[in-house]
Amino acid sequence: MKFFISGIITLIVFIGIYNIWVVVGVPPTDDMLVKIEVDSASIQAIGKDSGRGNTLCIQPFMTAINYANEPSFRESIRPYLIAARSKQLLNAKTLVVLPENIGNFLVAYEEKESLYKKNTVEEAVNAIIAGNIFKFSIAYFNAPSMGDKKKYALFQMKAKQIVEVYNRVFSNLAKEFKVSIAAGSIVLPNPSIASDCSIKLNKGELYHTYAVFNPDGKIVSPLEKKIFELKDSASFGFSVENRKIKVDEKNIVSVGFSGLLWNSKGSGEIVVNTNNTQTVLVPIEQGRMVNIWN
Repeated sequence: MKFFISGIITLIVFIGIYNIWVVVGVPPTDDMLVKIEVDSASIQAIGKDSGRGNTLCIQPFMTAINYANEPSFRESIRPYLIAARSKQLLNAKTLVVLPENIGNFLVAYEEKESLYKKNTVEEAVNAIIAGNIFKFSIAYFNAPSMGDKKKYALFQMKAKQIVEVYNRVFSNLAKEFKVSIAAGSIVLPNPSIASDCSIKLNKGELYHTYAVFNPDGKIVSPLEKKIFELKDSASFGFSVENRKIKVDEKNIVSVGFSGLLWNSKGSGEIVVNTNNTQTVLVPIEQGRMVNIWN
């Protein structure tokens, strides 16, 4: 009995110390940790204004710290929209296209500051797990037997936070700038559209999830989903092939993720197909915008 009581006390002390440790060094949730400056004169244009609207590809160069809290994630994108508005490139016919996979690294949301300074993705993943060991253990235990249980548990345990940030940020940006936004993909468990036209989570497999927000901030039905492969246990590269977005009968665009997340670098390409003519914009080491007249 004595040993049992001692064990219980030790466990309680351990949990208390752990709960203190996980919040020490986490950046304040309301602090702006990044500052993006956009030169509105640097927007690249393709085609001419014919009054049919435009497609604005925004490709911010992302690093780990951009995902540390909601203001930092939002302000990695918002300055580009401000610059575009100053050039009168935003209107009711504008479709803003953001890079694929831009939401995937929200798995690093509200973690210890040391996480954002890790050298590799694997080190970062292990740090995320260490800071969420109880939630991770539950998700790991309930993970499908087939595939990489570690990878599944990582996204499953963070899904609620990820979808809340994703919904708020892109809904509010769409409403603020009165444009439609094809937001980049995120990984979520069996998502669907809720009655309030936001994304809701359900039990089931993980999917790369693509949403378009209209100028009212609501998600346009249906969601696009592609199964998230769990077979490759050797890598935590979260990428998926860039989605090709058909803007109209003559324009198709795809925007690759641009940035450096620990030791993982995005492809950074923008591909534009106009009247069967393909333009490939090579990666650059900074954010950019490409405006395509429809």
